[in-house]
Amino acid sequence: YRKQLNENLNNKDFMYRKALEKLDTAMGFYQTLMFEEQFQKALTGLGFIEHYMAVVTFLLNGKVYSWWRAYYDELLQLPAIPNNFAEYHKTMLSVNSVEECRNLAHLLLTCLAVLTLRISRRSVQGQRKSQNVSRKF
Repeated sequence: YRKQLNENLNNKDFMYRKALEKLDTAMGFYQTLMFEEQFQKALTGLGFIEHYMAVVTFLLNGKVYSWWRAYYDELLQLPAIPNNFAEYHKTMLSVNSVEECRNLAHLLLTCLAVLTLRISRRSVQGQRKSQNVSRKF
């Protein structure tokens, strides 16, 4: 099990695919949230989106997300995190309406999408550089 875990963590393509799968799940919650009218359900949906945002961030950084422990401090120490994540996380604690939940969910997913694209571009540029180096030899 540990061997497979280490292989997966070191496989950037695998981790990126898994991150995209989790991002897709978060987008599903967002679609549901757009039609939700009850505040408690909207807040729950926002919580799920934030949770998946953390999972995706860990995956994009090649780390394992441990749901049974407090992840927030560990997440902030990762080399690549979504812009304004700490601010949005704190804002979650003070939302008072369904509309605020929707707006914050949109902001969370937007900054996560930007991080995903940024990491994707780095990966593609890294592949191009390694292909150029191998061609020289």
